[in-house]
Amino acid sequence: MHASHSLEVYKFGGTSVGSSAAIQKATSIVKATQSRLIVVVSAMGGITDLLLETAKKAATGTDSDIDFAVSEFVRRHREAVENLLADSRRATELRQIIEKSAVEFQSICKSLAVLGEVTPRILDVSVARGERLSAMIFQSFLQEAGVDSMVLDATEILFVEKRFSNLIPNREKCLEAANKRLTPALDAGRVVVVPGFIATGPEGELLTLGRGGSDYSATLLAEAVGATSVTLFKEVDGFLTADPRFVADARVVPELTYREAAELAYYGAKVLHPRTIIPLLANRIPLTIKNSLAPDFPGTKVSDDCHAVDFPVKALTAMVNQSMITVTGNGMLGVPGVASKTFTALANVGISVSVITQASSESSICFVVSSEQAKAAQRCLNEAFAFERSARLIDDVHVEQQIAVLAVVGLGMKGTPGIAARVFSAMSRKKINILAIAQGSSELNISVVLRESDVKSALQELHGEFRLEKLRPLPERVEKHVDLVTLGSGQIGRSFIRQIIGQKHFLAQTLGVSTSCIAISDRSGPVLNM
Repeated sequence: MHASHSLEVYKFGGTSVGSSAAIQKATSIVKATQSRLIVVVSAMGGITDLLLETAKKAATGTDSDIDFAVSEFVRRHREAVENLLADSRRATELRQIIEKSAVEFQSICKSLAVLGEVTPRILDVSVARGERLSAMIFQSFLQEAGVDSMVLDATEILFVEKRFSNLIPNREKCLEAANKRLTPALDAGRVVVVPGFIATGPEGELLTLGRGGSDYSATLLAEAVGATSVTLFKEVDGFLTADPRFVADARVVPELTYREAAELAYYGAKVLHPRTIIPLLANRIPLTIKNSLAPDFPGTKVSDDCHAVDFPVKALTAMVNQSMITVTGNGMLGVPGVASKTFTALANVGISVSVITQASSESSICFVVSSEQAKAAQRCLNEAFAFERSARLIDDVHVEQQIAVLAVVGLGMKGTPGIAARVFSAMSRKKINILAIAQGSSELNISVVLRESDVKSALQELHGEFRLEKLRPLPERVEKHVDLVTLGSGQIGRSFIRQIIGQKHFLAQTLGVSTSCIAISDRSGPVLNM
C-alpha cells in the first residue's frame, strides 16, 4: 500500500468477516487499496444475535443456553485465529483475550439469571465484545499479511448524545478525537481498524448504534476525517429493486441519490442503517455498496452525481410487523390541536411514527407505528385524550395489527405524470385493498399501507409495472481527457467551441470525458494554452 492524498473508509459486514476465508478475501481487498484507509468491521456473522439472545434469555435462568452460547462464541473466534495466524505469540495472545471475553460474558449472564432482568446498558456491554474481537483478529491478520495497521477502539473516537429515542453524534468531540487519534496514524501510512456498532454516550457509557450500526460508524468516521469516499462491503451486490425473497427478478440498482437511499433505508431496506446517509451530506461524500465476495462488480453508488435513467421509480421496499392506529371522532371536526396533542403524546414516550394521513373532514387521524410499540401508543393516547373521550369529542383509538408499509421510491417520479395512478391500478389488478396512502410534495416516495399478507403480491405486481427487471449495472466510468486543437476560428470553429463549452457537463457526467482546448490557430497565427 502507498500513502496518497485520498482517504477512504471501508466497512466489512458480518458475513464479510464471518469466516477465515471471508477475512482472507477482505484482507486482499485492503491490500489492493492505494489510499489512506480506515477499516470498520462488524462482529462475525451471527455473533451479535447469539450474544443478544443469550443475555435476554439469561434472565430466565436457563444455564444450558448460557453454556452453549459461550462455547460457540469461543469456538468461532478460536477457529478464525487458528486458521489465519502463523505467529504463535500473537495467536496465543488472542486466544487469551477470547477466553477472558467469554468468561466475562458468562459472568454477566449468570448475574442476569439471579437478577431476573436485563437493562439496555447490560445488553450493550454484552454484545460489544463481538465487534472488538473481530477488529483484533482482522488487524492481526492484516499485520501478518504485511499491512502496517493498528486497532483503535470506536469508543475513543465516536461520541453520541441522546435525543428522545435517537442517538445523535457529538460532531465536535468526534472531530477532536479524530484529529488527535486517527489522523496521525493515517498520515504515517497505517491502516486503522475500528470496531463498528459502538460509541461512547454522554455519561461515558458504552452504547450500541442499533441494528446495522456499523454502516453508521463508517459514515460518522468518514465525516470526522473528511474522507473522499465510503465503501460498504456486504454479502449482497448492492441495493436491489425489491426484496429478492418476494421478487425473483429483482435487480441491482446501479445508482441512487442520497435522498433515494435514505428513503429506502428508512422504509425497511436492510442494506443500510437508516441514519447512514446523514453524515455524508455536508461534504457530499460518495458511498458505494459492494459485495466483498465479488468486489469487481460495480455495486450501487450513492451520491449526487447520478446518470439520468429512464426509470422514474428506482426501487420498492416494505416494512412489515407494523400496526395502524386510527384516532376517530366527529367532535374532532374544527377542533385545533388534536394532531399536535396526538404526536406530542407519542413523542413523549419515544414512539416513532412512519406514515401519517388525515381525512380532510378532520374526523380521523391515521398513522403507523411498529407492532412492538402499538399497545404503548394506544395506552398513551387513551391517557392523553381521557377528557376528550369522556366528552365524546373522540370516539376511539383503534389498533389494527399485521400491517405493512410499502414504499415506491424514485427521484424521477417528480414531474412524471401518472405514477400514482399506475401504483393504484397495479394493486387493483391484484385485488389488494389499500388502507392508507401518503405522498409528500417532493414526489420522491409514495407510501401505501396494506395488510402484511398482500406484500408479496403487491411487490411483484409493482416491480413488473415499472419494468424494474430491466435495470442493469452501468458500465464503470473511467475518466478520460481529450485535448482539443482548433484549426480555424471562423463561424464554424467558434460554433464548435461554443458547443464543446455548452456540453462540458454532459461530457463529464455522462461519458466520463473532460476536455480542454490547448491551441487555436487561424491565418493570424496560433495561440497556445499548454
